[in-house]
Amino acid sequence: MALSCTLNRYLLLMAQEHLEFRLPEIKSLLLLFGAETLVLGGRLVYWLPVYTPEYTEEMVPWHPCLELVSNCEQKLSSHTSRRLITMEKVKKFENRDQYSHLLSDHFLPYQGHNSFREKYFSGVTKRIAKEEKSTQE
Repeated sequence: MALSCTLNRYLLLMAQEHLEFRLPEIKSLLLLFGAETLVLGGRLVYWLPVYTPEYTEEMVPWHPCLELVSNCEQKLSSHTSRRLITMEKVKKFENRDQYSHLLSDHFLPYQGHNSFREKYFSGVTKRIAKEEKSTQE
């Protein structure tokens, strides 16, 4: 019950601030929630959609209180996959940890997740156009 209230507090904050629910913001919120509410040794597991041609391991979101334990890929198409990310809480949350990941150079690469939807649908559109062209011939 307490975890649910904490998550609701984060979601309410985002709604009140009129923030867009884009993938980077959602992932940051999820990591912040995990860093603040998990017990030491607790694990956070989530799916991360990726555009395969551009993927690097540096794109996996991180937080100073969480350590990457596992990063497994499930192919969805020739150009997309999703990665099952498992992180473990290794450090007690302190107020200064709330935004410290934003100051790191490591934070910048995964801003590219903003365009995952466009990249995904451009691939689907190209495939459909290719199929239509081959049926017309």
